[in-house]
Amino acid sequence: DFGGHFIGDKAKVFKVSSSNGGEKGNMGTENAMKRMLSRENIRIPYMEGKDQKCGWQSKKEDAPWIQLELEKKMQITGIHLECYNTHGCSSHQIRVWVSDGGIHEREVYKDERGIRLYRIDLRKKNVKAKYIRIGREPGTNSEHFRINKILIYGK
Repeated sequence: DFGGHFIGDKAKVFKVSSSNGGEKGNMGTENAMKRMLSRENIRIPYMEGKDQKCGWQSKKEDAPWIQLELEKKMQITGIHLECYNTHGCSSHQIRVWVSDGGIHEREVYKDERGIRLYRIDLRKKNVKAKYIRIGREPGTNSEHFRINKILIYGK
């Protein structure tokens, strides 16, 4: 729990760089994004794409991102990020930025491993923000960006 409580229920999707709704149109819907931010167990094997019922997928673009809004400025102690699609987060260079007003963002996490499960511990960074942006740096590649689960913890 990263030393805090689950605060994902106080978050909503604020903006996305783009969205193509997934192959079957079941990713990127309002309900799919609500489930993406909940603790509901929806772990989906990446080979069963036809059964995907949660998450978000960008169009093929150079620097896709998703921005979340908390109901107020809160301390963020950690983020759990899951990508179970075929391309998932593979070859993606994950970045996490935070801000108070949705602009003038500050980078708080950078990873270039391209794995499917990230446990981002922010306890030592004393991160307080209202907006969280998760995405890729420009110039990395031009692929879809898919996220199945984002769990946010804080105080």
